[in-house]
Amino acid sequence: MTASAPARINILNMLAVAAVAVAVVAAVVLMTQAQRKIPVQYAKRIVGRRMYGGANTHIPLRVNTAGVIPIIFALSVMSLPAAVAGFVPPNHPLAAIGQWFNHRTIFYNVVYGLIIVFFTYFYTAVVLNPNDLAENIRKYGGFVPGIRPGPKTAEYIDQVLSRITLPGAIFLAHHRHCARPHHHLAGAAVHGFRRDQRADRGGGGARHPPAGRIAPADASL
Repeated sequence: MTASAPARINILNMLAVAAVAVAVVAAVVLMTQAQRKIPVQYAKRIVGRRMYGGANTHIPLRVNTAGVIPIIFALSVMSLPAAVAGFVPPNHPLAAIGQWFNHRTIFYNVVYGLIIVFFTYFYTAVVLNPNDLAENIRKYGGFVPGIRPGPKTAEYIDQVLSRITLPGAIFLAHHRHCARPHHHLAGAAVHGFRRDQRADRGGGGARHPPAGRIAPADASL
């Protein structure tokens, strides 16, 4: 009974870790593929004897346009203070920066999350320009239903992009902070499982006395 109980607990822990891993992967795929479709209509145009336009389409705006680029940029920024602190003597004022930017501190995790959110908006603004989108739509005779072409369309696209980028940025920051505990949990489960296997091979974890010696329990007899 005592030997099988730890093994059963470790199996449950490994199943829980597997369920969390599947949920994290599903959430990553969902946030990566999620889109906000802005409908666009193109007016009919007659050029010569042919008619062009008159089609209905949409602009797919992804919730996570930046991908993992914000995490890479944020990691580079957060590792810079610790690198600088490593080049100065321990009694130098800059050496204290390395303690503040330890990845185990709350300060480090909060600043790291804020930088990820910042770089998510920054990279999205660099890759996707609402003014260029609105100009291209107007140039080819298209318009968003209920929105005037030109600056009004650019303003509308910018508002939609700002709203959908926020959950994507928060997801990146939250996923970055949750990844490390999951790895530790998985490592603890595997370590516990191996420890129980060694205990089972050693006779349930009991230590046997060396040959030629009497165990304390037998000495009383």
